[in-house]
Amino acid sequence: MTFIRFFPLLTLLALLSTLLGCSGPDSTQSYYSKPEPVAMATVTYDANGATEGSPPASQSFSPSDPTWILGNTRGLAKTGFLFSGWNTAANGSGTSYAPGAKYIHGLNLKLYAVWNIVVTVTGVTLSPSTDQTNLSVGDILNFAATVNPANATDKSITWTSSVPTVATVSPPGVVTAAGPGTSTITVTTSDGAKTASVSVTVLSGTTPVTEVSLSQTILGACRTEGLALGR
Repeated sequence: MTFIRFFPLLTLLALLSTLLGCSGPDSTQSYYSKPEPVAMATVTYDANGATEGSPPASQSFSPSDPTWILGNTRGLAKTGFLFSGWNTAANGSGTSYAPGAKYIHGLNLKLYAVWNIVVTVTGVTLSPSTDQTNLSVGDILNFAATVNPANATDKSITWTSSVPTVATVSPPGVVTAAGPGTSTITVTTSDGAKTASVSVTVLSGTTPVTEVSLSQTILGACRTEGLALGR
């Protein structure tokens, strides 16, 4: 019979299963596959035509974690241009990322250095631009400085007074008359050292009387004169 013919084979398979430690479908033993490594996302940086320095090293991070965009950490520079951040397009038409920005998308990202052309300062003017005279101690004047051109890259300036005892000056151009005399107020640009100046003259004024004192000699004479008049 067919059953008798295959019985020894079934018996042999059962015996082999026992010897190899295999379990049947009712066994409580569990089997786990080896976990696959998590793919890492990467942020890479491109110097985008820099003439010196190097871009930051690439950053690798888990897609489930955020990362922070690096700055110009390796001295990137380009003659005639100023580094102003990163962009996903070499021509600056993509998404911009500032140094320190948080990146949370978990995808590979390539960033290109953004270079803005440097616009140099050509001059600076003061308003009012005429010399100031007939000032009294304590008077305050406000000067306004205009750096040219209007789109200059570095428009920072400094204020100085040639004689601070006559007139002091503080940003953004507040001049205070301090004492009699003449002082020159000058504004100087950080880019190119361009200057503009005005003269400030403070007049000598009458000093108000705040106290009167009499010597003993005068007081004695007054007493003697008073006694003579009382006779």
